Amino acid sequence: MKIAHISDIHCGEVHFVPGLMERAINEINDQQPDIVVCSGDLTAMGFKHEYLQAKAYLDRLECDSVVVIPGNHDSRNVGYIHFEELFGSRNQVVRNDFVTIVAVDSTEPDLDHGQIGRGRYRWIEEQFAESEAELRIFVLHHHLLPIPGTGRERACSVPASTSSSPDTSTFRMRGGSRISS
Repeated sequence: MKIAHISDIHCGEVHFVPGLMERAINEINDQQPDIVVCSGDLTAMGFKHEYLQAKAYLDRLECDSVVVIPGNHDSRNVGYIHFEELFGSRNQVVRNDFVTIVAVDSTEPDLDHGQIGRGRYRWIEEQFAESEAELRIFVLHHHLLPIPGTGRERACSVPASTSSSPDTSTFRMRGGSRISS
């Protein structure tokens, strides 16, 4: 099982370099992955023409299973509507015999920070519980764990404890309840 990951391509950004994106697409295709995960920030400002450019690139991936979720840049300027029009649901689940991938939209329209929200914890847990896959991957755009010294420590999830199961960790959202992954 080969999984490729790409993120923060920022189509429409002044510093976007089409040649680098071409190279990334070619390198991913050369690897012949079973699944490609794109974890957000496809666009600079969430505008439709930026989404169309991003979709044109991602459509060139030679992979039957491509998982795409939005990032904070994609949810600007009603970009979440364009995302749904071009890519479908902002939450996706992929399952096969080896892996379960649960990818969720952690964005909030027109804001840089994001969250998962307690209301989705049970749904996330159910998606993983429905599979006996060896590998479980949880995908979101925003940091799940804090990165020291970045100023984002307050907006991130932090470990609450580790269960006795070697493949399950429990996290507590700041001021919230627990989620297992």
